[in-house]
Amino acid sequence: IFFRRTVLSGHMYFLLCGASILHHTGGLHKLWDVLNCIHNAHMFYIKVRDIEERTALIVYLKEHGVQAVFHYIPLHSAPAGIQYGRFHGEDRFTTQESNRLLRLPMYYGITNKEIETVTTCIKSFFQQEKQQEI
Repeated sequence: IFFRRTVLSGHMYFLLCGASILHHTGGLHKLWDVLNCIHNAHMFYIKVRDIEERTALIVYLKEHGVQAVFHYIPLHSAPAGIQYGRFHGEDRFTTQESNRLLRLPMYYGITNKEIETVTTCIKSFFQQEKQQEI
């Protein structure tokens, strides 16, 4: 299972690496690059510019049959965090970065064809966005 997920994650990363359009968002990450360790490839995420871009990309992917999700809600803004915790200092990064995260489909049974669909849609979205900026 570990080997297959690692191969699939590597395939997705390889297909997105050529998408220089993603790099303007600072967005192509493999979790193990961040952690500088071996990762079990249980998820694959990108970072987009902001919550508006993430929302637009989720809608675009859904229109093309791809489910992408966000799941990281900072603890200080979660219901239990609000009720039982408190935030110390200024929130300069946590909320902003959580709003940029988007998890892409990554699971043991995903096929190369499905990965290619996901990556093609992502590249298409950013290409359209770039053309709209011009």
